[in-house]
Amino acid sequence: MTVGVTPPAGIVGRPMTEAEFAAWRDGQIAEHAAELADSGSVSAADAHERAVASIAELLPGGVPADSDSFRCVVHDGQVVGTIWLRHGFLPGTGYVFGVDVRPAYRGRGFGRAAMLVGERLTADAGEAQLALNVYGHNTVAQRLYDSLGYQVVERYHAAEL
Repeated sequence: MTVGVTPPAGIVGRPMTEAEFAAWRDGQIAEHAAELADSGSVSAADAHERAVASIAELLPGGVPADSDSFRCVVHDGQVVGTIWLRHGFLPGTGYVFGVDVRPAYRGRGFGRAAMLVGERLTADAGEAQLALNVYGHNTVAQRLYDSLGYQVVERYHAAEL
């Protein structure tokens, strides 16, 4: 992590409101289904069902756990993206379950800013490491994480049988 680095001036990570969380959750299901289908790991027909089940497993009752941090990334008063972290995922390690930058704001450094918000939250929680997963086809995200100093520690391959 780039501990000590804070998001650029004018960018804050504020807690989501209940309405923002509900909209985020619905959007996350749709995005996760698309990611699953695009990755080739499941058929498009099964992707939505798996995305719903995944969110239900990670957010029992459809609400954040006490160990979750959901933040809106705000630039000059506009929500440009979101980040979802779970603290204590492993001993001393937080985990990024999702970073999303709204389409109109992509390519302008807000994904990096979201990760810096996440790193700050993780460090403030007393954790020494922040982990995440990224699909193999998501080269934009891979380049971002590489540029922030994240290391690949495990890699999976899958095939439809």
